[in-house]
Amino acid sequence: MKYLDNIDKKAEKIGAVNTITVKNKKLIGHNTDCDGAIQSLKKKTKLKNKKIVLLGAGGSTRALAYGLIEEKADTIILNRTIEKAKNLAEYFNCDYGSLNDLKNIDYDVLINTTSVGMQPDVNKSIVPISLIKRKSVVFDIVFNPYKTRLLKDAEKKKCIIIPGFEMLIYGAMLQFKLWTGKNAPEKIMRRKVIEYLKNAGNQN
Repeated sequence: MKYLDNIDKKAEKIGAVNTITVKNKKLIGHNTDCDGAIQSLKKKTKLKNKKIVLLGAGGSTRALAYGLIEEKADTIILNRTIEKAKNLAEYFNCDYGSLNDLKNIDYDVLINTTSVGMQPDVNKSIVPISLIKRKSVVFDIVFNPYKTRLLKDAEKKKCIIIPGFEMLIYGAMLQFKLWTGKNAPEKIMRRKVIEYLKNAGNQN
């Protein structure tokens, strides 16, 4: 970020840039993770006044926390290292706790923003199935494998699941728009991403 000429307000508040555009010979930083994630969620559920738990305290958590608070969701950040959760929660003015606190929270939406369950550790989940609330919404930002252990467990609890590739696709569509000024071909992008991930899963 320190090498850029400008940073848009959203990326500046989140504190992370994942996309750079050039305008009038100036480098401008953007963050598409936030909008990619929020759009994925809004396709499945309303966010306003919903109790939403974010698991993790990294860069992706920052992007999601910003977006959820903008949508007026009741946001709680839980992390193994409680100090990291506290620092992030104080920055965004929301609640926090340790991962162990999940058992005491009656949440509407559960979001994993960590890398737990990512290829090759596909049999791992950050949440025991017993703590997945039946018929809640469960979103895992991990996009490889195609369906993580967390999401498989959530299906068993009759949850609405959102796989990580949804965030990937919506974020990439926004990047395409920023770079070209044109709307991205969503159907083609979605088909290619799903084909790739399913094939990758078959190879491992």
